[in-house]
Amino acid sequence: MSIENWSVQVSKQVAENVKDKIGQFGLVPLCDELDKNDGFCNLREDFLRLGVWCLYNPEPIFKAVRDKEPFSILIGMRPAQKLHLGHLTLMKELSWLQSKGGQPVFIFASYEAGETIDQEGLQKNLALFSENYTRFTGSILPEETIFLSDREDKNLRLFEDCVSRHLRLNKILQLYGWNGQVSLADIRVVSMTVAAFLYPSILFPQRPAIVLSDINQVTHAEMTKIVSRKLNLPTPTYSYRMLLPSLEGINRRMSIGDPKSTVFLTENRDQVSRKMMRSFSGGRKTIMEQKVLGGDPFRCSFFKIANALTGYQESTDTYNECVSGSISCRDCKLKHLSKIVGKFPMSDKDLKFDEHH
Repeated sequence: MSIENWSVQVSKQVAENVKDKIGQFGLVPLCDELDKNDGFCNLREDFLRLGVWCLYNPEPIFKAVRDKEPFSILIGMRPAQKLHLGHLTLMKELSWLQSKGGQPVFIFASYEAGETIDQEGLQKNLALFSENYTRFTGSILPEETIFLSDREDKNLRLFEDCVSRHLRLNKILQLYGWNGQVSLADIRVVSMTVAAFLYPSILFPQRPAIVLSDINQVTHAEMTKIVSRKLNLPTPTYSYRMLLPSLEGINRRMSIGDPKSTVFLTENRDQVSRKMMRSFSGGRKTIMEQKVLGGDPFRCSFFKIANALTGYQESTDTYNECVSGSISCRDCKLKHLSKIVGKFPMSDKDLKFDEHH
């Protein structure tokens, strides 16, 4: 099946939902550039298959991938954050970019999180991410992976001092829609985030950098563009990936504050199976109506989550079965569930069974 048949439609749906930000920040969805005659159409399709709906300033990374040149991949993390399916979409993109020559740079946002993280804490956080990264993608973080805390890394703090001199309060208030009641801590988060976005260019001046992001970071990205021009630094590429909906309905986002809305990567297979079987689906009111009209995968939390947990071809097969009406929502879940939960930890019951067989 051509990518036009569903990945583009998903991208268009996301673009429609954030069209105000697209207009405000001059973003161009990938689905609108597939026919651009610049030799990078295949790479745009690759990103769409990974769940990326928009790339800002993509040419430096496109050229690095094409020419097999190294580049930096910036991943922002909160310390001690519970890993969930939203991290899995990031992991899939990171794995692909790493296979194309990218070097990961993890910056833990301990300042925004309001906590200090020492070197031992950094090691533990990265080890947790690395374990799940390998479990779910099969990739291994390279030895040269960089990981640091924005509160503790002295060079980053010094660079943030430089960045802060080029930030103007009136511009921050205008861009973020804040008023005079905003706290200095919020403004400091802007300064630190801008410094983090530009830091790979300080560490590796000859390499382009891509920031793995989502639409909620677009204001930080805009402020970074302003500062990069003042500092005569290259503007990073920004990769905006699709956010997964809540298990309970597509009009809400997954949230770690609501365990029913998401799947945590540490949950066992029984827990994941129960959550996925109860997840919101895009079926019709009756089986007969579904056979005639087909289901709607774009209204289905299960489909969007399954897409993050399975390969592109299997997602395509799931899509075809749904829209053709050849399978019910329940049977669809049962058919694909074993593949979806296979990489999650086994339950105590399964472990005991495995020990005796």
